[in-house]
Amino acid sequence: MSETTTEKASIEMFLENSYGHMNTLVRHYKNKGVLFSEAGKMRLANIAGHLVGLYHSEQKDMAIKMAESIDGNLNRLCYNSRRVELAIAESTSMVDTVIKAPAAKVVLHDDGTFGGFSVSWYRPISPKVYEAKVKEARQIKNDTPDKEFNKIKAEYYTTAELARRMLNVTERVDHHHKYSDELTEHKYIADYGSFEIYYTYSHPGGLLYHGPGGGETFAITLENNALWGIHT
Repeated sequence: MSETTTEKASIEMFLENSYGHMNTLVRHYKNKGVLFSEAGKMRLANIAGHLVGLYHSEQKDMAIKMAESIDGNLNRLCYNSRRVELAIAESTSMVDTVIKAPAAKVVLHDDGTFGGFSVSWYRPISPKVYEAKVKEARQIKNDTPDKEFNKIKAEYYTTAELARRMLNVTERVDHHHKYSDELTEHKYIADYGSFEIYYTYSHPGGLLYHGPGGGETFAITLENNALWGIHT
């Protein structure tokens, strides 16, 4: 696919979603492992509106370049949807069995700068590691129930809750809201059953706008004529 075709596809996506339900744009990126907080969704809508405004004010070339830049960088946040193989168990019958899952997921928040996001990266935990941590959590609940995790005694957690706490699992974008978008992947393998691929916090960063009218972001990019840049 040529660069021109890619640019047109990007601007057309922003145009089409601006004349429909904006949440479709959010779902498009969610399928690539890119999730947004509620404030992050507002920032994305703000960017879409800016692009459409430029497009309709006869600044189509700039709108196309901006659409390609933000779309390309959003895709790169999760390494263009790269997937990794994760071991699912330690037992003999399943020791060589693996499951594929996104290599990373990110959550974008409003950075407070024009066109900018703060970014949190998350990495997957293999079911094999989770299984081992569940065994450890069960042992802790049996042997040292008074041991505290996040100022809560082990005895007050279920075994699964304690294991997830010990692994610093992040299950949802907003852990206070049970209907918030999930980071957790739900998988099924024939003959073995269902598995959850949990994600844990890795590192922070930003996706910042450096183009015309962007204002001061207090960040440096080494790219020439960069519109958006990823900062870690």
